[in-house]
Order: sequence, then structure tokens, then C-alpha cells
Amino acid sequence: MRFFLFGRGEGVRADCEASLWASIREDKVTDASISARKQGVHSGMKAKSAQALVPSLTLCEDSEREGPSELVKRVWQLLWTFSPWLETISDHSFLLQIPAAQPPLREVRDLMLRLQALFTTEQRFRLGLAENPFLAKSLVAWSGVERVRDASYFKVREQELLVSPGLSPWLKETLKSKPCENATVSTQWIRQMPLASLWLLPESTRFALWELGLRRLEDLETVAPRTLQQRFGKPALTWLQWLNQSLGGRVSVNYPPEKFSRVWKTAIDERLLPEFYFLKLTSLTEVLARDLERTGTGALKVGMEWVTEEGKQCFERALKHPAYQLDFLLAQLQSGLELLPACGIEQLTVYAEHLQPLTPVQLSLWHEGESVRQIVARENLRERFGVEVRESEEKRKSEVEKLLHQVNHKFPNGLHIGVRPTFRELRLQAVVQGQGG
Repeated sequence: MRFFLFGRGEGVRADCEASLWASIREDKVTDASISARKQGVHSGMKAKSAQALVPSLTLCEDSEREGPSELVKRVWQLLWTFSPWLETISDHSFLLQIPAAQPPLREVRDLMLRLQALFTTEQRFRLGLAENPFLAKSLVAWSGVERVRDASYFKVREQELLVSPGLSPWLKETLKSKPCENATVSTQWIRQMPLASLWLLPESTRFALWELGLRRLEDLETVAPRTLQQRFGKPALTWLQWLNQSLGGRVSVNYPPEKFSRVWKTAIDERLLPEFYFLKLTSLTEVLARDLERTGTGALKVGMEWVTEEGKQCFERALKHPAYQLDFLLAQLQSGLELLPACGIEQLTVYAEHLQPLTPVQLSLWHEGESVRQIVARENLRERFGVEVRESEEKRKSEVEKLLHQVNHKFPNGLHIGVRPTFRELRLQAVVQGQGG
């Protein structure tokens, strides 16, 4: 079964040292800290109203920027390592698809702990775990208006999780160590959703429905479809489809982006001279390699594009295997420097396309300089006669360092001396040993 986790960030759009703060854009609150939200400040209210409600509130300007902040980018990277089916809806919301046989409560709890490590005490994500994407979004939106009846609430430090009323009975049986693979999941709980929290409708439409006496989503059935169409137009005929929700669904995966690129431009009436081509290419490729490493992806095509007075030209190289290493990427692009004009360029762009996630590989560890026959002979001496052929400390140390270099070159910071297995790994090892005995 597929479960869907929707998350909406709170207190992540600005970096303010004060505990009571709100980010403002066009005289409206776009985000607020947890302490400010507890005192009634919420997104969408006017700045003057928020200041009157909380006199000690610090207002921060929410400046326009391209894409999410650096903090949210780290959150997207963490989520992508958790599940590759990630859809970033805005610069502070996401939708994650999690395939599992049971409600993945423990996995989501581990995710919440890792999110908490990235945030301050005034930042959090409110998460909703439900049966399909629409229900997951509705769960979080509903909780902002009132408490969702029959839903399960969990809190891991500052992070909040809501489990839909349809999954809560199944979840309770799972927590009692009673697996229920054929559980019946109902989505009828969505009928009680307040229309005031339905984000798909404009505020004016929600207010008009309120004046008509319609409070819940199921109240739409009490009005004739023709009346809804005459009052709100043809789109109102599709509102009744929200009452009948099915299990499953899909997310529109849009992370990581299909292309990474870095651009450098000269000032007006200036050019980059040929003697600086390699330095500029190296600096751009270094940032590009960091982007690939940060997202855990490799590129199957790299290229560069330059702009002169005559127009644009480009150079591309296709790769056999996904790559992200700086030295390798730079070696592929360096041959393209011969195509750059001697008169200088006005703009240089380095990009990576056809991105793929880096997958682990199985390493076969053999002692360097030792054949298979020597290994078998050494093992026979140990088993039959109890003779242990010990290697020198220097040789073992060099082999460990070689292993660290090989693994960390493929997966940066993936292995270090002193790492210990997790509780789940130890438990799995105990189960395997028990079956083998």
C-alpha cells in the first residue's frame, strides 16, 4: 500500500533571533515563529493586526527570492534520502509517497527526529499521514482550523504529526504488535472537513458558502448541483468529487531538479579573457559538483555554454556512468576550452543533465597482494590446527584507510572510524544468527 506524507513548514521562511517574529510581504504575514503562532499570529493576516495582537512581535521582511532557502534545501535533501518519490509543492511544503505494508509510524518518527536536528525551537513542520495526496493535504489544513476528530496526534519535540482517522484504527493494532495486513481503511472522514479550511477554494467562495449555511464538506450534497452551478459556475460541479476519495494515488516527482547549472556573467562592456577561462571553469564546476554531492545524484551529461557578440555556443559530453566528482567533471569539460574564442566571452554557464541517484555498490574485499589459494590455506590452518596467521598492524591499518578512501570517494562522509551499527541493524543481525542456529 502507498501512504502519503504532507508537510508544511512553520517558522522556516526567515531567520530571526527573536522568539516572537513574523515574516511580512506586501503588508501580510507569510510565516511566523512557533511562539508567535501560539499567541494567535497566522499566515494571511495583516501586519498591523499581528502587531496589535502581539505588541512585542518582531517583523521581518520576507524578500523575494528564487527557490527555497538554504534551510529548506537541506530539508528537501533529507526527505529525498528517505523516499525518492518527493514533490516540493512550494518553498515550505512537500508531499512524500511512502510504500509500506503497515502505517510507517516508526520511519516517520525517525524522520521527525532528523528534521528537529536541523531546526531551532521556533521552527517545525506539521505533518499529515493519510491514504492519498488530497487527504494528506486536507488533514494538515483541517488541523489549522480545529482539532480533527478521531485522528491520532503525535509530537516529537517541536515536530507534529497527524494520522488520518482512516489509518488510526489500523495504527493502533500495529502498535499492539498485532499485524493486520487486510485492514479495511475508510476515507469517509473527509466528509466532516470544514469548508473554511478547504484551500482549493478562494476565500471569497468560502465566505459565500458560509453565508449559505454550508459549514462542512458533506453539506454540499444538500444543495442541488444546478443551484451550485448557477451560483458559483461550472467548477462547482466538481466539488462533490471531493466527498468520494479512493486509496492510493501518485505524487508529481520534481526533486531533484532535472538539471543543475551555474552561470557567470561579466559586467557591462567587459569580457573574460582567455587566460582566465580555466580558473572560471574550475570555480563553476566546483559549485556544480557540490550541488550534485549535496543531493546524492550523478550526471550522465555535462556541458558548458558561452555567450559572445556573435551569439551562443555550447559543448557537451555524455558519460557512461553517473558522476559527480570535481576532478572527473572538470576533465570532461576542459577539452571544450579549445572552442572558446580568443577575443573573450561575456557569459559562461556550466550545467549537468540526466541526473540519477547514486546507488551503493557491493565491494569485494581481498587482501592486497594475496591470492585466493593463500587465503584458503590461511583459513585451513586456523580451523584445523588453531594456527592464527596474524598480519602486521601497519598492513591492517593501510587496508582500513584504503577502504575508507574507496567508500568515501563514492559516498562522501559515508564511513568513518568508530561508526557503530544502529539498533535495527543489531536486531536484524540477531534474527539472522538465530535462524542460522
